[in-house]
Amino acid sequence: MQKSEFYRGARRDLPGPLSDVHVLARDMLQPTLQPGGAEIPITGPAAKLSRTPTRVRGAAPALGAHTSEELSIGDAALSRLREAEIV
Repeated sequence: MQKSEFYRGARRDLPGPLSDVHVLARDMLQPTLQPGGAEIPITGPAAKLSRTPTRVRGAAPALGAHTSEELSIGDAALSRLREAEIV
C-alpha cells in the first residue's frame, strides 16, 4: 500500500457489532416484536440505571402511521395527497 495521510482502521460489518461481547454484556440489543410479528434486535437505551431498568418498550411506528395527525389534516385531504404522491 502507498503511504497515506489518512488513518485507515479495520472495516466493520453488521455481524461484528451484533456479536460483540461488550454490546451483549450491556444488553444493548434488545429483542423487539415488530408489527408484522417478527422479533428483531433494536438498539436499547445507552443509559443503564441500577434502580430504574431501561428497556425498548415497542417497535417504531410504521412509515406513514401518524401522517394525518402530524399534518393535522383529515382523511379526505390525506387521500388527495396520497393520490398526488405527495405523501
